[in-house]
Amino acid sequence: MSRLDNLSQAKHPILTCYLPIGDPMALPYQAEIYAQEGVDVYEVGIPCPDPFLDGDLVKSSMQRVLRQNVKQKSIAKMASRIRLEYPDKSVVMMGYQNLRLDQLLLNGKAEFDALLQVGPAGNQVDPELEVLDVRRICFIPHAIRKQDLALARECSGYVMLQAASGKTGLRNDFDLSNKSKIERLRDSGVIVPILLGVGISNAKQAQQAIECGADGVIIGSACLAKMQQGESELRRFLSGIRSALNGLY
Repeated sequence: MSRLDNLSQAKHPILTCYLPIGDPMALPYQAEIYAQEGVDVYEVGIPCPDPFLDGDLVKSSMQRVLRQNVKQKSIAKMASRIRLEYPDKSVVMMGYQNLRLDQLLLNGKAEFDALLQVGPAGNQVDPELEVLDVRRICFIPHAIRKQDLALARECSGYVMLQAASGKTGLRNDFDLSNKSKIERLRDSGVIVPILLGVGISNAKQAQQAIECGADGVIIGSACLAKMQQGESELRRFLSGIRSALNGLY
């Protein structure tokens, strides 16, 4: 049984946050901060020279990791330790075309729960993932196409629905058309959790995502922005998001 199965049974909306392992600007014990502030899923970024979906905040973080010459195997080892330390949390590996599954395995095993690969490679079903008991997360673009519906139905982890068009980054407004997009995915037969990601920047937008029918949110750029402002700002931000998701905003 995957840890992600517990998310489907959770009584609160899912909070997934980007964890920049290997980024020298990351806060000490950032994984612990996430755990204490109610983050459910750690999305661990595998750095890529050309992260075409990501805006400046995530792109810069990946570039810092690359400059440190941190290898994918090292990231996998650090993620494994985090997963061991926080057994009630899930770890997702997120990357692009340079992501190498063999480099993420430790002694032939996957010490993570799910894989999100952005781009054409992520649209291919990899039977090895099922053997390794790794769930597949599908990225569905903001402008949903017919083929995206079929892809979403094959997803075994959760669906990441692009909440705003364009690259990742901070947004001032929330697109309320996400409600009809989530309904379309459900009507097409998607049964796994649907999380809105890209542009979720504050507690009000997180609450709007849940009101639109999302099962949770994925936050990357905003976490990185608060991280750079210091521990207290990151904690305050995450606490507000968690409260909003729990209906306390």
